[in-house]
Amino acid sequence: MNPTIYDVAKAAAVSPATVSRVLNGTKVRADLEERVREATKALGYVPSRLATALRTRNSRLIALCIPDLSNPFFIAMASAVQRTVVEAGYSLVLFEVVPGSDEELRCFQTIIAEQMAGVITVPSHDPTRIQGLLHADISVVAVDRSGNGLDIDCFLIANEQEGYDCTNRLFDVGYHHVACISGPVGVETADHRVAGWMRAVSERVDESHAQRVVRAAYTVAAGRRAFNELIEKYPDTDAVFVANNLLSVGVIQAVISGNSHRNFGILAFGSVPYMLADLPTIQVAHLPARQIGSGAATRLLERIHGSKEAPERIIYATTVNWNLTSAEDLIEERAELGAESDFSAS
Repeated sequence: MNPTIYDVAKAAAVSPATVSRVLNGTKVRADLEERVREATKALGYVPSRLATALRTRNSRLIALCIPDLSNPFFIAMASAVQRTVVEAGYSLVLFEVVPGSDEELRCFQTIIAEQMAGVITVPSHDPTRIQGLLHADISVVAVDRSGNGLDIDCFLIANEQEGYDCTNRLFDVGYHHVACISGPVGVETADHRVAGWMRAVSERVDESHAQRVVRAAYTVAAGRRAFNELIEKYPDTDAVFVANNLLSVGVIQAVISGNSHRNFGILAFGSVPYMLADLPTIQVAHLPARQIGSGAATRLLERIHGSKEAPERIIYATTVNWNLTSAEDLIEERAELGAESDFSAS
């Protein structure tokens, strides 16, 4: 395997950014430059032809790092990013990487080595990874999750407030035992949506309801398992706020297979296939994926072109689709069907 600038940095006991500066002809301390030159020679490191061609910072490549290309939210976001950057004369390089993973680190190493012009990324909890990009003088914009205190632009959804509002919608139409299924503990978006659900529950019902939450991986199968686990433990649950679209698909499948979907309430956070969502007690909070993508891409282009304005946190809201004409219609529909849930997990 050919050595990378990270191998050179380790051998020279300097940062990858220092290696990049030396290779790009940027002035650094004489002793640091000497160490980098010696390490480069000892390792036989040869910069890629693309990186050599781009040393003047004229790169027309922009990277987009997202965690899941099977998720419609990220597909829509990627489409909007691509359209925006291509119209501006840039090319998009798409990376599918889980935030915090080894693949993410290798992705960032490639971006630095190839001296790409900028990055749009869903950041991990480790700020040092993005700091490595910033030290290499690469513009960065965060989407979906915050930059963990880093001084960068962030394009986000108001996850806690949306979780609170979505949960209250279920209470408002007459459900009494509203549970929550969300993503893994420690994932910023999942944690914030649970916090919103918890706040609504604490205001509307007794404290025992705060236990009605299951955390699961962001997959359809995990959604089915999480729902069955929830119902087995709390069989009187009559509605659930599902804080991710893939989880929602699994939950809807489980509810339908239990033959009580006419009574059971679901509010899915993120779009789900039309055939699954077309039931009277299922509502969908549609996420502004395309707006986030185009906004983030536009801001990144401004940074690449030299904008020095203070970084911003741009917060978006969801749009909830009620399949019935109003909350009152849903209350009436549930009254006709029988308001008590008769769900049995399968």
